[in-house]
Amino acid sequence: MTQGILGGQSQLIRSEIDRIIKLIVPFDKEESMHVSCTLDWLASGSEIYRIIKPANPETHLVSYFILVDVVNHKILLVDHKKVHLWLPPGGYVEIDEHQRTP
Repeated sequence: MTQGILGGQSQLIRSEIDRIIKLIVPFDKEESMHVSCTLDWLASGSEIYRIIKPANPETHLVSYFILVDVVNHKILLVDHKKVHLWLPPGGYVEIDEHQRTP
């Protein structure tokens, strides 16, 4: 396994992300596949942070959050102009940024 851009700290971050991902109870088969692929990617030792724009390495950490209006049964999505998709707000996880707020 490679050490990644942060050296030894990278393994601690990977362990924390692995723990968080394992807490997800998949909604369906597709989400179960996404969880499995994410865990395999983390275990591979591949770099987890985007090093070079726009997307190098191709697979890298991003973080999204979901704003839910429970009264009107709506969620907030934003128009991502580069990929032409409606996505939850969020973005790339920077090298010195924690992937989750406490």
